[in-house]
Amino acid sequence: MAPAPVTTDPSLPVGIRGRHLIPWDEVDDDWVLALYSGDLVVGGYVDGPTVLYLVSPDAEVYEITAWSAGSRQPWAIVDWSPDHGRALLRSGPLPPPGNDHRLTQVDLATGARDDVVTVPETTWEIDAAYTEPTGRNFVVGTDDGATEHLEVHRSGGVNAVLVDRPSVPEGIAWLYGQAGTSVVVSDVDGIRLLDNQGGLIRMLNTPGAECWVPRWWSPHQVLAACIPSAEYAAGNWYHQLWLVPDDGSEATELTTVPSGGIVVVDFGIVDARKAAGETVLQWRGDCSSASIEILQPDGSGTTIPIDFPVDVGGVELIGTQRARLAIRYWDDCGQTQSWLGQIAIDGTFLGELVPKVADTAGIISAVGLP
Repeated sequence: MAPAPVTTDPSLPVGIRGRHLIPWDEVDDDWVLALYSGDLVVGGYVDGPTVLYLVSPDAEVYEITAWSAGSRQPWAIVDWSPDHGRALLRSGPLPPPGNDHRLTQVDLATGARDDVVTVPETTWEIDAAYTEPTGRNFVVGTDDGATEHLEVHRSGGVNAVLVDRPSVPEGIAWLYGQAGTSVVVSDVDGIRLLDNQGGLIRMLNTPGAECWVPRWWSPHQVLAACIPSAEYAAGNWYHQLWLVPDDGSEATELTTVPSGGIVVVDFGIVDARKAAGETVLQWRGDCSSASIEILQPDGSGTTIPIDFPVDVGGVELIGTQRARLAIRYWDDCGQTQSWLGQIAIDGTFLGELVPKVADTAGIISAVGLP
């Protein structure tokens, strides 16, 4: 096999390895995928290349594929397949004739790219996720302002429609069942369990309004972020986390709502993961503010005091790495510059995972597994 070339540019980090050097037998859920933008964003904007990197817990960085400056470039990693072999990336509309949204699948071993879904610019939302347990297929959700559509795209070419309904402001979220035979869907009608052809198996307990389902918490419990009924009635947007059983029994609180008054600009606790013997919470607020917290016995969260080397406007938990945490952090409301780093559970900053050139946008998207 010919060595995979590494893209060099003044706006890209140095010390990157070619994908032919990836030790695939070592790649596991401790690794991270990161999308790096070489756009210069300080002292005047200059378009740069975009690169997809695979990053080990020991900060070994491998280039998977790159998009040249001036070309159509992705701006988000949508999902990473459970077998670690493929990734879905999303790009937005361009001026005509490129005014559409696209989902592109990347083979991480070869760098090959394939546009698998294209939808018109008029589509408001497009999202996707691989199916469990192998990631052989993927689910695509779209909203064009009139219709919400959720469909399984099967490798054999016979797709299955899960949801097709009029659009509502609350939107739709889903999680594929871990055995591959069911799907949990959450929208204005509540949380429900469907078979993988879209048939209703049962309604699940829905503990609030505007729920979404970020992940499975256990083989038979879904983690759900919902606005409690009292907060919703008061016009607040604060979400708390619940564990929702897939057998239809009553949900239980994982987190609580802060006391002390109106939290209308506080979106609340929206996700959680288990790491280093703790439950780590993701808090989000207005204007890209975000922090990660440790769950306390009373259901509240205590912010992890991270000793960042730069001024930070928000931080996002990307994944767990051998009792350490991979995080993406950014500078301001617009996330003008972003970094990918690693911390200990006590907040000790352990270093950058991908070196960032000073005046570039940096890490615009990153994902970990599961």
